[in-house]
Amino acid sequence: MYQLVSLVALHLHIAPPLFDCAATGHEQLCRLDARFRPFASSLLSRAALSVVREQLTAEESSTLDTTLHAFLCVLTNHFLAPAAFQVLEFFIRKYKCVA
Repeated sequence: MYQLVSLVALHLHIAPPLFDCAATGHEQLCRLDARFRPFASSLLSRAALSVVREQLTAEESSTLDTTLHAFLCVLTNHFLAPAAFQVLEFFIRKYKCVA
């Protein structure tokens, strides 16, 4: 139980600053490529701050993986842009995105 409470507290305290940085990066990426816009309502929404990957069902996790994959495919054309690293750091820490 303690570990679960710690995970939730960690997400609530660390995620907002990372989210703000990622949101800024996302805005910059949207200026470069409009294909990033749809992800504002899923991966980069304020509601995303309440997502705890470890608590998702298998179906929810699969949907998240599919959405992350789609974003990363679009990101490949802009990987060297500094904004890409802002978003990637958020994804790695928030969604445990490692591949």
